[in-house]
Amino acid sequence: ITLLNDAVRLEPSNAIALSKRGAYRLSSEEYPNESVLNLAFSDAVKANLLDPNSIETKLYVAAVHEYLQNENRAKELYSKANDLSDLKLENLLSVIQIQESLDLNIENRRKVINKAISIAENSNSNLAKELIVKRFVMSVAYGEYNASADDWNIIKEWRDFPNENTKEELTNIFFS
Repeated sequence: ITLLNDAVRLEPSNAIALSKRGAYRLSSEEYPNESVLNLAFSDAVKANLLDPNSIETKLYVAAVHEYLQNENRAKELYSKANDLSDLKLENLLSVIQIQESLDLNIENRRKVINKAISIAENSNSNLAKELIVKRFVMSVAYGEYNASADDWNIIKEWRDFPNENTKEELTNIFFS
């Protein structure tokens, strides 16, 4: 958060840094107090006013609103952030990290993960596998049987597994 504070201090009109800082404020504390909630909301509102057309900004602002239970506003922002094609892989990974740490809606998370997988498949197959495992574990955790079965059908064909994951571990997750 210190780097984001510096980025905003150096360029107060940087909507992405502002919106990201708002989301990170929420994720950096297990139980954010009222002051943190207000600061995050303020960052999100400012960022959206500064650059209402930035898809990345919309995703961070939507994450803040969703966390703050402003569900209608979050839905509206997510629907306006439909085209993820202009986002780079590192930007998507940052959004994924925030969405995961805030434990946000699975459908919104899946959409960003899917786009990241489609980019990573062409440039970094190990990262694509890591993202598929992330999506798989998330689907299992939320009881999304069809989605987890789809991922399992991909995973079970792999010879190499990302990180320290093993086929046995993932099998246990799937059948637990």
